[in-house]
Order: sequence, then structure tokens, then C-alpha cells
Amino acid sequence: MTSSASDTAYARLAEPVRRWIHGQGWTGLHDVQARAVEPVLAADRDILITAATAAGKTEAAFLPALSHLVERRASGRAPDGVEVLYLSPLKALINDQTRRLEPIGEELGIPVHPWHGDVTAARRTRVWRDRSGVLLITPESVEGIFCHRGDRAKALFGDLRFVIVDELHAFPGSPRGAQLASLMHRIDLLARRRVPRIGLSATVGKLDDAAEALRPGGGPRVHIIESAVDGRSRRTRVYAHSVTAGTGGSSAIARRLYSSLRGSTNLVFANARTDVEYYADRLRQECERRRTPNEFFAHHGSLSKAEREDVEDRLRGADLPGTAVCTSTLEMGIDIGQVREVAQVGPPPSVAALRQRWGRSGRRPGEPSILRIYVAEPDLGVDPEPVDELRPQLVQALAMLRLVRVHDWCEPPEHGGLHLSTLVQQVLSLTAQFGGVGPDQAESALCSRGPFRRVGGDTFHRLLGAMHGAELLTTAGDGTLLPGLRGEREIEHYGFLAAFATPAAYRVVAAGQEIGSVSAASPLVPDRGLVLAGRRWRVIAVHQSDCLVEVVPDSQGTVVAFPGGGAARVHDRVRAEMLAIYRGEDDGIADLLDDGARDLLAAARSAFERLRLHDRDTIPNGRSTLVLPWRGDRMLDTLLVALHQRGLRGDREGPALRVTAPVAVVEEALGALARAVPPDPTHLAASVAAKAEEKWDDVLSPGLLDEAYAARALDVDAVWDWARHRTPAPVPTDHAAPAPAAPEVGLSRGIPSGTGFAVVDVETTGLAPGAGHRIVEIAVVRCRSDGSVEDSWHTLLDPGRDPGPVDVHGLRPEDLAGAPSFSDVAGDLADLLAGRVVVAHNVRFDLSFLRAEFERIGALPPAWPLLCTMELIDRLPGSADRAGRGLADACAAFGVELRSAHTALGDARATAALLAAQIASAGTANVLDLGVTPAAIPGPWSPARPSGRVLHRGGGVAPARRIPAVRGADAAETAYADAVVLALDSGGISSAETDHLLEVARSRNVDDAVVSRIHERESARGDVSDESRRHLDIVQALMRS
Repeated sequence: MTSSASDTAYARLAEPVRRWIHGQGWTGLHDVQARAVEPVLAADRDILITAATAAGKTEAAFLPALSHLVERRASGRAPDGVEVLYLSPLKALINDQTRRLEPIGEELGIPVHPWHGDVTAARRTRVWRDRSGVLLITPESVEGIFCHRGDRAKALFGDLRFVIVDELHAFPGSPRGAQLASLMHRIDLLARRRVPRIGLSATVGKLDDAAEALRPGGGPRVHIIESAVDGRSRRTRVYAHSVTAGTGGSSAIARRLYSSLRGSTNLVFANARTDVEYYADRLRQECERRRTPNEFFAHHGSLSKAEREDVEDRLRGADLPGTAVCTSTLEMGIDIGQVREVAQVGPPPSVAALRQRWGRSGRRPGEPSILRIYVAEPDLGVDPEPVDELRPQLVQALAMLRLVRVHDWCEPPEHGGLHLSTLVQQVLSLTAQFGGVGPDQAESALCSRGPFRRVGGDTFHRLLGAMHGAELLTTAGDGTLLPGLRGEREIEHYGFLAAFATPAAYRVVAAGQEIGSVSAASPLVPDRGLVLAGRRWRVIAVHQSDCLVEVVPDSQGTVVAFPGGGAARVHDRVRAEMLAIYRGEDDGIADLLDDGARDLLAAARSAFERLRLHDRDTIPNGRSTLVLPWRGDRMLDTLLVALHQRGLRGDREGPALRVTAPVAVVEEALGALARAVPPDPTHLAASVAAKAEEKWDDVLSPGLLDEAYAARALDVDAVWDWARHRTPAPVPTDHAAPAPAAPEVGLSRGIPSGTGFAVVDVETTGLAPGAGHRIVEIAVVRCRSDGSVEDSWHTLLDPGRDPGPVDVHGLRPEDLAGAPSFSDVAGDLADLLAGRVVVAHNVRFDLSFLRAEFERIGALPPAWPLLCTMELIDRLPGSADRAGRGLADACAAFGVELRSAHTALGDARATAALLAAQIASAGTANVLDLGVTPAAIPGPWSPARPSGRVLHRGGGVAPARRIPAVRGADAAETAYADAVVLALDSGGISSAETDHLLEVARSRNVDDAVVSRIHERESARGDVSDESRRHLDIVQALMRS
């Protein structure tokens, strides 16, 4: 042994394990291996092992773990199930570790079982037969055991001694990470104890966060073993080239790669599958041009298993050189032989990825670890964009390199997301595992005592309501949650086991052999050329029904789109490091640049000075303003949403935001943000149109989706911290700030005195816009600040579907013939609402439809200030003496005549008259005293040109009856009763309305007894179907749970 510590640790291992080590010719245990022996042997704690790539982390976990199993058997305790569960993010990594562990397992008499989608059924059967040893498996396969072998899962996992998670850094912050945390917790529940967990990673940004990821809620108790020992020398070089914009890559980089890498085994990392194919194709062409055998091969997730394994076998072989051009597929610890060099094309997706990739080379003793970074920046031309002048690709790559070399830093694991999409999957999985589960049991297992602890009880029960609404769940008579009709289908589908979505794709086949897959969005037609697996093909047939494309080899081809993908978010620390480089800091990079990179960096710094970015973060650019906070992508996205709520449009452009407004307007908006109270992130998320990103997001109600998006994507604190500490840029004299009262300024202000109202009413095809219901009639009555009427506007609308409850609004399909669509009148509506407080009776209902219609045409509406006349009743004197809160009762109480009830114009006029009476009763027209929120008027917003199109009701078109109000009720009870009656009158309550009813009841704090009373009364109607009664019972059960 090489040290006393190593000797001591070696002596603690079981004798058969020591014999195996001796047989391998080892001279001693590595540092991390020696330090892990005692805590792993104890088998009484969670352990995080972090060390450099090739430092022996796998053996650090398995040698003492196997020793523990040997000693346990020697003491007479026979295994009663799998003893070590090894969880890996990659099937290929499981295959590698199986090859490494089988020899020692065979010597020790401990079976080693791989289990994933490519393992044969016969080999998986051995796991149930042996019920002992080591099981190497993916999270998805564990999910499959729970879902399809739930009755036998305890027999398999009940005697576990260890759970080992390899490449731990690959999981946190993702749906898959949330699934992994849930599965490990469910294993603990089966075993009725905390099974010790061992996390392995070479790339940990913050140890405490990584420990928390290993044991959510128990991070401080995790024993951490950190080894900084890495005997390899590290060498790196940065190359930069200018390329013509839009060419998709750089021929100069391809030639450099060929010259540097030919004749040896290497990895070239590109950040996208399209880039992998581009460079693999160019390198193959270069080999052909020079008449040399091809040594360059594509490797990414859209290639078939056979294609990927052929490349991996080529890399492992010692007889032929080979270079894989790859994405992150070869980033983790798959055994691919002795890699001489690693090349990175473009800035890596993260600092963690850079560290991981760099560590793939130089694993042979005495060899250096070599990294070459190649960056392509666009030619600037005669009138360059400021962001392009800053050469952000090069500077970002250098910043990441400095963070590794100088600061030894990488991104910490992400925490804070709610992961409601994955929670949907886990609830369904629980019902499959146990054949049903109680709501409180599910909440306890997954949330209050489980890994989704950030999901409160109210949110969880709203999620159950959404799952009922989507027919994923149903409730038995005793309250047990069971899979619903759709839920049963989903659980049986093979795709259910993954927490992440699988994009639609076409399989590409040549001569009967699958090559890979391409995006279903690609324009695939016969005779089109494409590049796949680094080779060129021609399409000869497209089989739509089978999602299959047949190809033959060809000399022509272009890179096509691939399913999935998406860039990683850049961290705050990376952007701060970029700023330091622009300001002249050279530590760790000065001697690494080739001439091209040195020249481009000098030009970038010159542009930084010329644009005066050393003392300002906003710069004019034509009719736009560039905002450069030098913060991460999450903060930039949040700032973009916050500015949009104040009437400013923009887009993200690398490290900058491009806002379509003059500097003066943008500066004023940023100043207003700094002075304002930071908003609730969920309220900010409500103004984002496209929030559905994760697999089960379509199940979530709008409110739940807002919460999930806010937790996942927004950083309100970072935006307001920056806004309050920044130094505003001086405003150019030709862009002087407008006077405060100028109405044309495109940002939100307080609500000026004298602001008028726009009273809105809509008639709809049903209850819930999220379920596809539409507006069939809309009216706007504009009023002065005292409530007196100025003018009115109304029209029927073509909903693009059946009109819904004819007996409610009186509109038949023939009445809507020739009516404009919502997109036709969107510009008219925007003008009618501009500069006013938007009013409605039960404003949440009307505005939910209005917002949904705008979002449907791709126009994100601003945050209009809102006033609800139904809620205003309870703010006024004498509210307790008034009989009801519905529009009819409210009008009667205030002496307002209600004509043409349940027509949009009739109800809007009545609401306007009611508003005037309420203002008189309040004795003030101060909108803040009336309860208007938010207290700001958005700036100009024009989603479309006004068309002037309208279609009014014919003389004989009138509603058949009016929805009855609940006499003596408050506003919340009235809103819920109206929602129930409208749902019943819209053709009955189905799964689509269930979640909406639950959300109305919970958001307005309607008492369970009130809900029960309303359900009982409305269920007594003769026209209520059994299906509607069943869904009302579901709402009732969820309210009680």
C-alpha cells in the first residue's frame, strides 16, 4: 500500500474483496476510495462522494458496499431481495458498469443484474429468481417495476442495503431528477426505513446543494467525501474564427479538427445534434478529399442504438484511430477507451459540462488532459449589431474556462421548482402500484413527508382536481383515488415511465437498418437529401402512418432538424465573469488564445469601451434599446416578462434584451420597477402565454401552470435587486423623457385622476377557456370616471365550434353565421380597453376568457387594472343587508334596471349602471378605494389593426332564461353557484369543468358546506345527468380532502 491511511482502509475490506484487488495488480487505494471505506461499511448514513474523473469513485462506493454484503452473508444473514440498487441516467453507463462489476461479483458470489429497455426479458427474469445482489437500472425501469409489478416491488426492494446514484449532477432541477427523488423515497416507504444513499459525481458546484439533492430535506445529515486529488496535468487552447452568418458552422474549424485529431482517439463535443451532423459530415468530406480512411463519426441521441454502439466500439478498440463528434451522450462516464484529446465547438452549455468533458481525456497514467475550444463568430459587415461586436460566444467560452481554471467553480444543482408535471406522473404511478390510494396518503407520501415538500396541501388537492378533470383519476365511493379512463391508457403506454416528454420523430431506415430519427417537423419529401450519422442520404419514400423514412446513400444532403433539444440556461456567475473579461481581466486565459481569438477578444473589448458599457447597461440601437444586466438567463427572462407587463415588448439576444422602445422609455420603466413592490412570481407568470414545457403540463389548470412556471423559470428577487442597485444611464437629448402625463409613453404608470372605465361582458360556449370554450358575444360599455356612460360597442363572434348552451344565451349556429372571429376584432377591443380600468361583474370569469382569446391569436395582453362590481358590494356600507351578489340581485339592491339579461350588451349596460350606483354609494371615485388592482395603466398595446367588423343579434334572438342567483349569498358563493349552473346549462359537467369548479371554490374560499348545499340544490334539477352528478361528487370529495 502507498500510505498508512490506504493500508488501514484496505485492511477493513472483506478478505475476498482484498483478494480481488490484489489480483488486479493495484498498488493501493486511491484517496477517495480509502476515505469512503469506513462510512460505507457502516451502512448507516447517506454519503456524497465527489472526485475528479477517473479518480475511482465507482470503486469507492462498490468495494466497501460489496464487503458489507460479504460480511453480512458470512454472519448467516441471507439476502431477501436486491441488496444494492445502482441508479444511472444512461443505459450505456449501466452496460459499462455491468462489465466492470461482473468479474468481482462472480468472484464474491454476488450476482450483478443490468435492467433497462435493451436488456432481454430472460435476463430480467433472473432478477426475480435470484432476488439478491446488485441491480443496475435506470429510473424509468424502477418506475416500470412500481407500475406493473407493484405487488412484488416490496419483495424486490424490501431488503436493500444501499442505493447508489451515479452521475448525481445530471439529475437535479429536471423532471427526471424529481422522479428520481420520488422513486428513492417510495423505496424507503417500501423498506420502512431510510435506505442509505450514496451519490457519485465528478462535477458538484455546491456540496450542500448536491447533498440536498441526494436526500431532499436531509442534506445537512449527508456525509460528504470530497477528494481534490487529480494527478493529471491540464492543457488547453482556444481558437476563434469569423464565419459568414447563417452558414451553420465553420469549414475552418473542421479543417483544424482534422489536422489536430487525425490518427488518434478523441471526442469532439458540439452543443446541438445539427452541429454534430455538420462537423461529422465536413470531417468525412475532408477525409475523402485527402484520400484517407474516415476516422470521424457522429454520436447523439437521435441515432439508433446500433449506430451509437458501433462508434463506441471503434473508440474502445486499440487497433484503429477514431474520433466521435457528439453531444452530451459521451459526456458522462461511459468507458470509451483512452481519449487523447477533447475538442469543444462553441461555448459549452455549462461550466459543469466543460469540467465533465475536459475530464474525459488523459485518463492513462502520465498523460495530460487536453482540451481545445473552437469558437465561430459571425463576420460583422458594414453595420454590425452591438451584441455581435461584443463577440459573446468567445467571451462566454473564456468566462467558463476561467471559472474552471481560476475559481474551480461550476453551477450548483438547481432547486426550487415545484415539478407539478412530474407530480402528476407520480400520483398516477402510486395508484398503479397499490391499486388505488387515498388522497391524504398520496399527499403525505409525495408532498408533506416526501420529495415534493414545496407543494402545499391546497396546491396538491387542486392538482388532484385537474387530474380528475383530465380523466387521469377517478374517485371510488370510499374516496380512494383510482386511475381514470385516460389514466389507465397512459399507465399502460410504454412512454408513461419517463418523466420527460418524447418529441414526435420519424425513424430513418436504410436497407432495412435503422440509422436514427429526425424531427417530425422536418419537411421530408422523396428525393430530398439529408445528413444523418455523419453520412449523406437521399429520401426515397416517406411512410406517414408508420412515421418512417426510407433512404439510400447519396452524394448530396443537408442537416435536418432533430426532435427535442434546447439550450441550457446561462448562470449569473458566468455573465459576471464575462463582464470581468470585458473590463480587462486576463488571469487564466491570456496565454491560451491563438491569434484569431486574441484579435477577436481585443475587438470585443474595444467595442465594450466604445459602447460605454463600463458605466451603463442600456444602449440605444436604432428604434430599440439593448439592456445588458450581465445576469443569467433566468433573470433576463423574468425582466422581459416584467417589462412586457408594463407595455414594453422585447426579445432575448444572447446576454442582452432587445426592447422595442427608446432608451428614455426603457429607463423610466426600469426606474418604475425599482420603485415598485416586487410582484408575486405567480402573478407575473400569468402574463406569459407559452408556459407548457413539461410532459404533463397540459393537465394543469391555468393557476397551477402559473405556479409551476414561476417556480421553474422566474427570478423576481434578482430582477428587483438589479433594478434597485443599477445606475440609470443618462438619456440622450434627442430621446428626452416625455412629461409624466404624456399618455403615449409605452409603459405602466399609476392610474391618473379622471381615468375612465371599460365595462366588459361576455357570453360563452361553456365554463372553462382552458377546456376549449370560446366567446360567442362580447360587449364593452365605456364610462367616465364617475360611472356615466360615454359609448358602447358589441358584437357576436364566430367561436369556430358549436355555440354551447342555447337556452342560456339564445344563440344558435345560424345566428352566428357571418360573425367576425375574435382575431378580426382584437384590434378594436384593444383600443376600447386602452387607458381604462376594466370592469366586470365577476371579473375573473370574463377576463379569463378575454385573455385566453388574445393568447389564442398569439397576443399576450397587458396587465389591465381590474375592478369587480360583485366583489365591490362587500366593500360598501350596508353590504350585509343586501340580498345577493349575482347581477340581478345586485341591480335590484341598487335600484338598477336589468334589461335583456344574458345578452352581452344588456349585462354590460346593467353592470355600468351598477358601477355608477356603487361609486355614488362609496362617495369616492378613487380607484384604489374601490379595490382596483393592479394600480397601473399599461401603455399602448396593439395586437392587430382595428377592423370595424361587428354583427349584432337579430330581433328574435334572446336568451331563453337567466341563470338564477343565490339569494343572501356573498360574492364568493354567488361566483361558485353561477359557475355550477353555467356548467350544467352548457351541456352538463364533464371532466373539463371539474378542475375549474374546484379552483373557483378554493380561490374564493367557499366553505365545504356551501359547496355541498349548492350541489344538492342544483342536482335536484330534473335535467342533470348522472355524469354531471358524478363530477359534482368528485369536486365535493376533493373539497373535503
